[in-house]
Amino acid sequence: MLPTADFVPHPDWHIGVQHIGKIVEKRLDLLDLMRQNPELYLPVSTGIPDLDKACDGGVVLPSYIAIGGEKKIGKTVVAVHLAIQLAKSGRMMPRKQQDGTIIEVPLKILTFHLEETRIQYADRVMTNVASAEKKITRSQIRNLELSDEDMVILRDV
Repeated sequence: MLPTADFVPHPDWHIGVQHIGKIVEKRLDLLDLMRQNPELYLPVSTGIPDLDKACDGGVVLPSYIAIGGEKKIGKTVVAVHLAIQLAKSGRMMPRKQQDGTIIEVPLKILTFHLEETRIQYADRVMTNVASAEKKITRSQIRNLELSDEDMVILRDV
């Protein structure tokens, strides 16, 4: 998710010298806003208990999550899993309108990958979600070994 000026929980970005009083004041204003709608600001579970524990309960939004490591160790699998968990959470995010009112909008999730094509990533997402319904593998997709039922499941994803 990219930061925008109208995104409520995102503090003003400031480069350079700023008085600590102003920083604290903005943080207090944000805390007041968060207390009014705590369900919009609580951590979202990653679905991985040990990771949730390490993150003090899950992913606090808005967040940037960078996953790094050697090739073929499962970075994309973890990224797909996290994206799916966040999407399944049904979390809404506050957004400030031009008139100053705050509305709730669906959470947007942005992923990018440097080692896979769009088609490979789409296959990973579909098979990850579809495996809960019925085990559909990437090799089934690659080899075009899909039944009509498999196609219905993949379309539902």
